[in-house]
Amino acid sequence: MSDRPSLILSCLDGDECIVYFEPWGSERSLKRGETLRVETDALVKAAVEVSLVPGGISVCVSSDDDVRIVDGLGREVAM
Repeated sequence: MSDRPSLILSCLDGDECIVYFEPWGSERSLKRGETLRVETDALVKAAVEVSLVPGGISVCVSSDDDVRIVDGLGREVAM
C-alpha cells in the first residue's frame, strides 16, 4: 500500500456501479463488495470532486495531477 493520500471507493448498493474518472473520460465497473483505491497528491494540494451520478460515482481531479488507481487486490488499473 502506498503512503500517498487516497480515497477508497466501493460498491455497496446494487449489483454493480460505475466509477467515472474525469477529465480523462474513463470508467471502471465495480461489482458489489469490490473496492478501488484512488491515490493522488491532489487530495492535499487541490480540490478533488467526488459526485454521485446515475449508476455510479464520478471522481474529478485536475489533468495535471498524478493519479494512480489500484484495485482491491493491489493491481494498478489503467485509466
